[in-house]
Amino acid sequence: MTDKESLRKKRLYHAAYAAKHREDIAKRRAAYYQANKEKILMKALLYQQKNSAQIFIKTKAYHEAHAEELRVYRAANKERRRAWNVANKEHIAEQLAEYRRLHKEEIRLQQALYTKTHAEENTEKAHRRRARERQAKRIDLSIQQWEEIQRAYNFRCVYCGKKPKKLTKDHITPISKGGDHTMMNIVPACRSCNSRKRDRAPLTAVQPLLLTMALPREK
Repeated sequence: MTDKESLRKKRLYHAAYAAKHREDIAKRRAAYYQANKEKILMKALLYQQKNSAQIFIKTKAYHEAHAEELRVYRAANKERRRAWNVANKEHIAEQLAEYRRLHKEEIRLQQALYTKTHAEENTEKAHRRRARERQAKRIDLSIQQWEEIQRAYNFRCVYCGKKPKKLTKDHITPISKGGDHTMMNIVPACRSCNSRKRDRAPLTAVQPLLLTMALPREK
């Protein structure tokens, strides 16, 4: 018998054994994991830390090559995945806590970079959150619409006409008085004029932007 045939015979034997003793193998693996959980987690985390760049590249390439298959799989196993997450809540929390501990500085730098590169998006999220807290009925202003509103007013404050480095969103009808966080109720204002107006009527008569090409985002 050649080495190739011998290897093939061994593989067939192991496959048959695994199929016949599936439950027993699963129990042994679970018991081994519980007895060596810290060691296994540490080994996995150290491997991820050492090979993070290669893992990211391989994972991204796989997801791009199997995008449709993954979408179908996720849709078909949505409830099962949710049930697994609930059943393994403590285990997941332990893994996340350990990962954060080992990658504390890396996470801090990633968060700082994200905040810097997504400043406008983060600002709009904060505005939407405040609008929800104040129970605005309509919250659909998009970042694209806000950019168009500023261009329409030539990036100037609607009240004083100045052109500051950064304009703020002024609600013509304040949200506290029933106004909405939407294109029809927002004009650009400098910080000074916006602070002076507060929740009162506009400082001068203003006309909101009535037409725009950007579609609103869903609430």
